[in-house]
Amino acid sequence: MAAPIKPSKKTVLGRTAYWLVPTLTTPIPLATEINATGALNVTCYLLGDQAAPSADTGKVELPRLLCETSTTETLDATKVTLPDFRFLWDPQATAVANDKKAWALVKDGFAGYLVRRQNVVSVTDASVTTGQFVDWFQVNGSVGVPTESAADASGLYVFDVSLACLAFGFNVAVG
Repeated sequence: MAAPIKPSKKTVLGRTAYWLVPTLTTPIPLATEINATGALNVTCYLLGDQAAPSADTGKVELPRLLCETSTTETLDATKVTLPDFRFLWDPQATAVANDKKAWALVKDGFAGYLVRRQNVVSVTDASVTTGQFVDWFQVNGSVGVPTESAADASGLYVFDVSLACLAFGFNVAVG
């Protein structure tokens, strides 16, 4: 009998990155699109407690036929959900300052793509390269809503954006 396969453990701290990208080739995104001037690596705008995308596939019980003594199940549609995103910003920064680039991109709503890359050090490897694997989500976003993360000394100026997932691709190799 063969020995069990044991995958290596990979920790997530500092190894997840996000981009907002106006246009993307799907289902195989291109590195040039993710790294383009109009796209924005928003990893350092997001707070450390940022939730991750999730999915839910419900089970549906099929009606029992008169001649059957048990019921069966089938899977319902899968719903991929994106959390609300909370971005750091400086409301007093000039319009072209780095502190306002995420705000400028999403303040009036955002229609485009959210790209997530996992298991690559976020701050030292800021660009996506061909052959890396990413998750992509076609999104429609709400307007940005300025707020504060807390009302005490730990509070930061942030703004919130809700993103609806219209389509997605998981663990796709970048072209």
